[in-house]
Amino acid sequence: VLMVDDSGVARDQVIRVLDRLGVEFTTASDGQQAFDQLQAWLEEGRDVENWLALVISDVEMPRMDGYSLTRAIRAHPRLSHLHVVLHTSLSGVFNQSMGQMVGANDFLPKWEPDTLAMVVQERLQRHASECRTVA
Repeated sequence: VLMVDDSGVARDQVIRVLDRLGVEFTTASDGQQAFDQLQAWLEEGRDVENWLALVISDVEMPRMDGYSLTRAIRAHPRLSHLHVVLHTSLSGVFNQSMGQMVGANDFLPKWEPDTLAMVVQERLQRHASECRTVA
């Protein structure tokens, strides 16, 4: 999992959920750092779409926000199928519509660790199944 958030408090919450689930993860503090990491993994020769189960990203961040990060992922030919979860304190129909418009797979409210854990577990199971099918 690649987890992206500029807030230390929010990062710690997601880290607790991922640790509880026994999930390996990498953190980034904004969308640009996350996209740079994805590109670095590609340059290392990783098949990122099969190796990385999901990206969990905040929306409001400096340098590159979560909407722009999702847009950049969808536009990249070797990243476009990554599962992206926007994990945000923003709510409302407009923000959910923006998430859908940029191609996010899920739009989750922050501060609901049980919901996040459920989505992560479901995605990890689906990703493991997809990887076995590809292999």
